[in-house]
Amino acid sequence: MRPRSCRCTGFIRVPDLTWGHIGHPSEVVGAGQRITAEVIVVDTRSGQVTLSMKRAGGARC
Repeated sequence: MRPRSCRCTGFIRVPDLTWGHIGHPSEVVGAGQRITAEVIVVDTRSGQVTLSMKRAGGARC
């Protein structure tokens, strides 16, 4: 059985990037960077996936 192709958009809210305060998201991540994140919400209708780097154990300050 072949997997269905799926187009989705994943996003991380700024408070879910790191445990500490940051001035701008670019202090923690860059465009095209591969990250480890936990999936928080999957909305199959809109194709959006909400992610959290904090919950995945990354970037604890």
